[in-house]
Amino acid sequence: DIYIKPSHDEFCHSLSVFIEPEVNDRDVLTKINRFLSAMKWKDNSMFITRGGMASGALDGDRNTPRFNYKEKKRYPYGIISPYDFEHLQVVRDPQQQLALALYREGLGADQGFYQFLSFYKIINILRDQVPQQAEWINNHLDKVFNQLGIERLRTLQQEGIDVGTYLSDQGRCAIAHAYEQPVRDPDLAEDVYEIRDDTPLIKGLAQVAIEDELGVPTLHKIFREHRYELAGFKGLFGRGLTVRLEQAQSPPLDAFPQ
Repeated sequence: DIYIKPSHDEFCHSLSVFIEPEVNDRDVLTKINRFLSAMKWKDNSMFITRGGMASGALDGDRNTPRFNYKEKKRYPYGIISPYDFEHLQVVRDPQQQLALALYREGLGADQGFYQFLSFYKIINILRDQVPQQAEWINNHLDKVFNQLGIERLRTLQQEGIDVGTYLSDQGRCAIAHAYEQPVRDPDLAEDVYEIRDDTPLIKGLAQVAIEDELGVPTLHKIFREHRYELAGFKGLFGRGLTVRLEQAQSPPLDAFPQ
């Protein structure tokens, strides 16, 4: 069980877990990180983990959480998460878990170059070679749905740039390597600003990769399809009537339950 203490002052939110004597505390930390990654994916907002501590507890205190650790927020005026767990995705596949972890890392990174790389590595899960990554990017540009990513895409396309090659060569390779050109220099304002402008687009592509290729829906997709609402109607109408409606038929009113 994970106990959560939301913070309404300058201190961080706190999590508390009772660890059984035979359980490895690193396994527990991994589960907490998986939970935070799923929350980040659902809310599309950053959770920056600050630190922690462990202390002894009596066996009878397993259901009495302790919040002994305190640390101030990095962003003291950030919006408090409501910890709404509806539509929280539980993923079991290792690729899905890694992708959500990298997405959490990207959202929480405060250095633009590392943020770009974290999002790009999600595409790297799907394609291991740079030319195939560039090809995948070009084949999925029309699926980007975040507004800043769409605006950056339009700018690059208006300049006649091969977007997939640009993001792989001028982005991923230029940030990760320094032995040959092109190289991104974190001191050069032009490089900093270009990567800052490119990051919403690579983030949008990471969202597409996780949603379409790895099968973990965003809230954007969940609300667009509203299957959580349709499920109630399907149960009410029954299989036969539901199939007719899905086929765009117009059953008479007396076919519907009163």
